[in-house]
Amino acid sequence: MTGNRAEIEQSKRAECASCCAAFSAKSVTQWKDEWVSPETSNRVKRWTAICPKCGEAAVIGCASGILRDQAYIVLLNHALFESTGNKGIRQ
Repeated sequence: MTGNRAEIEQSKRAECASCCAAFSAKSVTQWKDEWVSPETSNRVKRWTAICPKCGEAAVIGCASGILRDQAYIVLLNHALFESTGNKGIRQ
């Protein structure tokens, strides 16, 4: 999910692993700049999509190929949030 701007821009729809919302990929308008090198002069921007519903950087686009199974996003939510002690599905 990190550095997924190209994936989201190639997608028609997207889903959030945090709140489990489904939405048009075009509704993603905010991006988080992730660094891939420690020095600011050599850094490479890796833009990560921010969910328009909950504000988390947990968006997956359909171009990834992993959203074909509708249960996947709920399982991913559980793996990422409930198993780490967070609340799980956020609304």
